[in-house]
Amino acid sequence: MKLPNRLLTSSALLLVVASNVCAEVKITPSIYSRGGMTRSTDLKSRHTLDNGDDRKDFNLGAWGDESNTISDDLTELTAKFDLNSNFYYTYGVDINGNRRFLEGNETADHKSLDERLNFLTFKDNDFSLWVGQNAYRGDGDYLTRNFPFDEHNMMGGGVRVEKMGPINIEFAYGEVTQGVTDPKVVNLFINKIEYPLTNGKLKTNLELHRINATSDTNESKTFLAGVQLQRWGIKLLDGNFYHIMLINYSNGYVYGGQMQSGYNEISKDLDESKILAQWAGDWKWANEKALYFTVKYQEHSGNNDNQKWSFVDYYVRPVKNVTPNTAIGLDLAQRFITKENKDSNKSWMENGTNSRVALMASYHLKDKMFELPSVSLFAGRIFKDKPTQFFTDKPSAREEDFLRLNYEVAF
Repeated sequence: MKLPNRLLTSSALLLVVASNVCAEVKITPSIYSRGGMTRSTDLKSRHTLDNGDDRKDFNLGAWGDESNTISDDLTELTAKFDLNSNFYYTYGVDINGNRRFLEGNETADHKSLDERLNFLTFKDNDFSLWVGQNAYRGDGDYLTRNFPFDEHNMMGGGVRVEKMGPINIEFAYGEVTQGVTDPKVVNLFINKIEYPLTNGKLKTNLELHRINATSDTNESKTFLAGVQLQRWGIKLLDGNFYHIMLINYSNGYVYGGQMQSGYNEISKDLDESKILAQWAGDWKWANEKALYFTVKYQEHSGNNDNQKWSFVDYYVRPVKNVTPNTAIGLDLAQRFITKENKDSNKSWMENGTNSRVALMASYHLKDKMFELPSVSLFAGRIFKDKPTQFFTDKPSAREEDFLRLNYEVAF
């Protein structure tokens, strides 16, 4: 979201007032940054949108969800202000444009600062409350850099109560504005229930969406429900195994995120639905070797029997250290189309089986192969069912070699 003056003003007033009532403000800054260079002069193929905007898209992915191998350049700056023992203020911006949080037809211009976080939190023992602009999301996936279970960058507020018997429970309400020519306000009501386990947790997610648009036809109501099981610290063949299993279901149009509707049609009379099931995790042996994996199934249904589309994605990365700071590995991603409707007039669905394989070498600044900052080199080849323009200065082809130097930093 672009910096809204009204929110900045109100948040600044809250900060000033809170600062006056506490003796000391503790500031904790953090930074996350990623990016890279490629063998070709231009990795990013340009596509002109219907509204005339020009945006940069990577075109070396095995599918639309790019990985931490080849992903959008991004720098996130965050500062947390501890106002006193109960109040916390969080502010964060993106540099280079985090496309995940763009509004409607906005494009990442890779120059401006985009507001990402701007909210105040009150916490008292097992009770907490937040209000403002929040990237409200759960556990992410390491390989794909996605948040498949829940993610909303919304203006609103929420409350969380822990240890309510055996569970933790939270509620949130907010809104997201989508679109420019036909702006749509998405109202969101969210409920989460979390059941802590020994070395893990079981979590449910319930969402109700209402899209209000200037056109009555483009109004819709959406129901979304999911359950997630997360476990860590499992001993398996002398290694530590961590994994997340989840399943999400939606009925109605979903505006964005991993549950975004595949047919992208908004109407109160349509009956779009989607199922997403995913298993992801890592298997690590001390500071010696690791196996990262993500397997995901998606099924999209449109407003009639002819609109059916489903596929399976898998992503695997085994790595082994050579020295305390360096590691080598294999990066493999592939998509299999399991159901494809030729009558949907959605050309991007057809012949969508793709794969990418690469050898990799990484250098970690710390003497731990799994921690950041890191620099990685990927050399590989991508294969697609239909001709694709991988680079802007080359004609379309079904196969392409690539060499990429990638960095990732977190402090």
